[in-house]
Amino acid sequence: MKERPLSRWRDEYQKIEIPEELDMVIKDTIYQAKRQKPKKRWPAGIIAAAAVLCLFVVSVNTLPAFAASVSKVPVLGKIVDVLTFTQFSASSEEQGYDVNIDVPEISGLDDEELQGGLNAQYLDEAKQLYDTFMEEIGGLPEGQLAHQALDAGYQVKVSTDSLLVIEHWKVEVGASGAESVKYDTIDLDNQVLLTLPGLFKDDGYIDAITANIKEQMTEQMAAEEGVMYFMDEDDPYAFHQIDANQTFYISEDHKLVIVFDEYAVAPGVMGVVEFTIPTGIIADDLAGSAYIQ
Repeated sequence: MKERPLSRWRDEYQKIEIPEELDMVIKDTIYQAKRQKPKKRWPAGIIAAAAVLCLFVVSVNTLPAFAASVSKVPVLGKIVDVLTFTQFSASSEEQGYDVNIDVPEISGLDDEELQGGLNAQYLDEAKQLYDTFMEEIGGLPEGQLAHQALDAGYQVKVSTDSLLVIEHWKVEVGASGAESVKYDTIDLDNQVLLTLPGLFKDDGYIDAITANIKEQMTEQMAAEEGVMYFMDEDDPYAFHQIDANQTFYISEDHKLVIVFDEYAVAPGVMGVVEFTIPTGIIADDLAGSAYIQ
């Protein structure tokens, strides 16, 4: 008997009736997501240096809801900080919703135009995310519970003398939950925001990386019970190839890491998934060896 495509399981899941207790489940899920976000471990010397910095609060009275906090993130060899500029937040037990969005701000880049552009983008994206969430809540019929939560923030994923990677993550909880991520990978030496196409000579990298990811998926499913990816050709959600601007970052050891959001290429239980691409299979496609080695 032929297995049912994974998309049908997903469709059936979406039809599950939402229980009245979901507002409590939402809060617990967000709380657990916050606790499980990986913490950056700093060497003792960096911790000591950061400890002497004064914390300060930035207040932006024109924003609808926020609380300010500061998180100094020194980058070895360069005075570059990633701060929590502000936080959009709101919640209501009566309506069953909760939203928390931390907004980062970079300071210390030599290129003030790049720095200003990134910071303006971070603030604008956070405000749009907050406004959209609140508009959806406000559009509900009177007396209807929202059963929705949104938690978004950032962390420094990679910090070296020459490279800074900032991860932006978002967890949405409603009838179902999903986590998504994106990265800003900054070349500190040249003050450049890196893109995936910019790392390669031409678009030949798409097929090379896709083939390797499919190989890794197959190997993982064969090696470990419970690992599953959308590879059934009969499934409309099956993984076919990476996007030209697929989410990525460069690791501390100069490896290319390709990232997929929750549900993008695998069931939700797999969460956000990453694939480290062996440099050998993309070496001929690279525009240079400064970043990927």
